[in-house]
Amino acid sequence: MSSEGITWISKVPKKEISAFHHSVCLEHRLFLNYAKGTADRHFCQNDDFFPLHFTHKIKDIKTPYHFFSYLVEIKDSYVVARTLFIKAQIADTAFEFLKIPYEDRLNPFTDYRVGFDLNIETMKLSLTKSYSVFDKIAFLVHEYLDGSLAEWKIDFKSIFKTEKLHFKENNKYLFALNDIRLDLEEFDSRINRIRNSIEHKYLVVHTLFEPHQITFPLSADKPLVKDPHGEHSRENPINFHTTDGELFDLTLKTLKLARSALLYLTFFISEREQAGEEKGNFYVTDIDNMDRPAPFRSIVG
Repeated sequence: MSSEGITWISKVPKKEISAFHHSVCLEHRLFLNYAKGTADRHFCQNDDFFPLHFTHKIKDIKTPYHFFSYLVEIKDSYVVARTLFIKAQIADTAFEFLKIPYEDRLNPFTDYRVGFDLNIETMKLSLTKSYSVFDKIAFLVHEYLDGSLAEWKIDFKSIFKTEKLHFKENNKYLFALNDIRLDLEEFDSRINRIRNSIEHKYLVVHTLFEPHQITFPLSADKPLVKDPHGEHSRENPINFHTTDGELFDLTLKTLKLARSALLYLTFFISEREQAGEEKGNFYVTDIDNMDRPAPFRSIVG
């Protein structure tokens, strides 16, 4: 099965790729900015992400550099994931020779799976890259708040479920981040399970039919998936099968959750740093000053 049956792949001329990128970001609100207005406003049509500063002791030149580096990495991870999401939707004829339709494989996979296809693989990468944003946020929040977890125990789940940083800080933005954690674990747990299949096991992407409508190769009565709404098991491997449409939807959901998490993170840091600035006896460093020699703007009171 070639990618011709995948509805979200389009032929986009090179000269129109920039416009296509812009339209996808606008349509799905994927730009990183704080605008709450309608998408046709100019300030909703770009990434405007770093109105941040860090307060620090006068002789401490490492703290702002360290935390800004965290933020730049997290932001870049999101932008790469978003770019992969958009790139996956563009047919790339330059690599057409790499596509292997399932009927040309050595094994007789008659299960309506997509053959090796860079668009599908790029969409998978976008999902996993988007998901990586959450754990990077966890490491930053944990270190920023001087958490007590061992490094190997830190992830987006543990800082809230184990260490309960949102309760310790009693901060509304940390509670919002915890809500996203709950979304990933409970309400949108399919994202978490499909991501784990891609990263650690395997994921078969099907077209034309749902997995429960397809039988095993050489079998007329044994469906790949018995109950698509049941629990995952060897007899009902729902986590190993998806459709091209669901893969698209799950990747987009993950991107939107990652974007929201990034914004909540910056709101949390901004609010906390504002409180630190008001206490005085600190220097304030914003990202525009990171390439300038010390001293930075002083607020020594």
